[in-house]
Amino acid sequence: MTMTSADAYHAYKTKFPKDKIGFSTFKKLKPPHIRCVSETSRKSCLCQICCNIALKSEALKTFLSQDSFKDIEKPPCDKNILMNATLCDYTGKAHHKSSCLRRECKECGVHHLQTVFESVNRKSIQDDCKVTWYKSTNFEEFLADLKEGMTNYPSHKFSV
Repeated sequence: MTMTSADAYHAYKTKFPKDKIGFSTFKKLKPPHIRCVSETSRKSCLCQICCNIALKSEALKTFLSQDSFKDIEKPPCDKNILMNATLCDYTGKAHHKSSCLRRECKECGVHHLQTVFESVNRKSIQDDCKVTWYKSTNFEEFLADLKEGMTNYPSHKFSV
């Protein structure tokens, strides 16, 4: 398999949102001959751009695991899913359009993250929750940092 179990589960839930299946059951139903990869077992770039996005993704997962967010639908935290949320859909094509990757497309962009995290942002303001990564900050500031990091990430990831 070319993705982690969490990525596969999120893709499944995106494709079949009405199926009521939890992550642990999803993992148990995986055929024994299918082997999953872990994030660290893949060859990946360890540059500042990639590492910063990975750290922000991990901080986001930790932030959303707080009790304040148990009642809202959790948006994706995976860096690749977040990246795809900022790009035009490429279903049926091998890759995203180069204009999307270079952030020249008028239809896609990092501003879409505002919509993805709208309920989280509202709840974090209401409960005064802080995101902690290399600093402790409010969610709006964290989201601004995430958008800034996501600006160059797609074109860099494609070229690596």
